[in-house]
Parts: sequence; C-alpha cells; structure tokens
Amino acid sequence: FENITYTEGIETPNQTANGYFSGNHYSTDGTVNSGADNIRCYGTWNATHSESGKSVGVKFFTVVGFNADNKIVMMTDYWNVDGLAAQLAAEE
Repeated sequence: FENITYTEGIETPNQTANGYFSGNHYSTDGTVNSGADNIRCYGTWNATHSESGKSVGVKFFTVVGFNADNKIVMMTDYWNVDGLAAQLAAEE
C-alpha cells in the first residue's frame, strides 16, 4: 500500500465529530468512568493498493487502556478486513 492516510473522526449525518474520547460508558457495575484511563479513537484509513492502483478505505476503532503509571496495558483494534478485501476484488 502507498499514500496511506488516517483521518480522525466519526461521520454523523450533521458533522464529523472528534475522533478521540476518554473514559467509558460500558462499565460492568453500572458506574461511568470519565477518567483518561481508557481512550477511544475513531477514524478512517485510506490508501492506494500498490499492485492494482485501487483506492481503498476502512473505518477504524481502537480502545487503549492505561494503568496508574500511564503505561499502555491494553489495546484493542477493530476494522473490517473483509471490507478491504472486497474493495480490492471489486470490478470497476
């Protein structure tokens, strides 16, 4: 892949919202954590497939967790690899 770019944010019907949020609203005990020990990042990766010259894009979401020493202790990425493969396989 070439010309790889990342655009932060979430596209909503009315705007593109910020791509970085701290805290969480998915706790198991019903409380809300507004601290920065969890950071969520949303955005879109775009690139040009070197072999075919096709432009591709994929939505991206990650959750990063930090401990009391501000060290990363957890990182989970979500993106649709099948959607990427479908874009490359599609006839123009």
